[in-house]
Amino acid sequence: MDAIELDDLAFYDTTDLCDVEDLLFLPLSNDAPIKPKKRIRKRHADEMRYLQATVAELTSQLSVLETKKFDLVAGSKWEHIARRQAEEAQVAIQKNQRLKEALEEQLHLAQSLQKIFAKKTKVEALCDDVYVPCQLSMDPIARAASMRALLNAQYAKLESAFVQYGMVDVAVPYRKTEIINEDAFNRLLLTHVGAMVAPRPVAATAASIWDFLQLETPVVMPSFMMKRLERVDEDVIYMQFVAFCPGIPDMRTNYCIGRYADGDRVSIVMRTIGNDAPSTHAISTGDSSQ
Repeated sequence: MDAIELDDLAFYDTTDLCDVEDLLFLPLSNDAPIKPKKRIRKRHADEMRYLQATVAELTSQLSVLETKKFDLVAGSKWEHIARRQAEEAQVAIQKNQRLKEALEEQLHLAQSLQKIFAKKTKVEALCDDVYVPCQLSMDPIARAASMRALLNAQYAKLESAFVQYGMVDVAVPYRKTEIINEDAFNRLLLTHVGAMVAPRPVAATAASIWDFLQLETPVVMPSFMMKRLERVDEDVIYMQFVAFCPGIPDMRTNYCIGRYADGDRVSIVMRTIGNDAPSTHAISTGDSSQ
């Protein structure tokens, strides 16, 4: 079938020919101009109008923001100065508070030391009401059981002591010394609490401390000496600490030391032993633990 030329269809309106979808298969002559569809032209025109409106709106918003920017820059200089002065004042207040607390602690310590020199009382009467004799048996099995019982009792008080002295989840080095004057018992109670944060894994740090406390060889220094008396088991050590004080007799204290592991936490507990037949020179009867 021969192709139908547009000249043969002159009785049709050529402006409507492109809108008749049923005749789109008819080939056009090379001389006939190709007209785009009206719908496509209208969509392009709508998109152009939308983009022009958007550009105009954004340009208007940008001009408003540029105007406000100069106002903010003019006022921000004084705002920055005021904010910086407020921060410096807050830092100064915190420093003054820490200095005040340190001075109060030093003053309290000095007053307590002054009372120590003013008191005239017998040393053996200071701790009679709180000291509980911890006589160790000579039988090896009973002796080990007694040490373990003393350490277990001390370990049970560890958590409450942490809460009492504010050491739960401590994240910075901490130290506190508290001296209480108990006139009813005619005594002074000295409590020292300290915490150190080490940038090392807990397991490695605890292992290093425990290896040192093994005291495979005695530690002898000009002012003190440490030696191991017994190794009860893998987690219990019995050792002696001697302080050399010029002009007065040596001070000897026996310590029972236990290691406790609870998950990722390792606790090392120390307990003084006051009465022990194999070490009759242990004269200290204080309750020292950590």
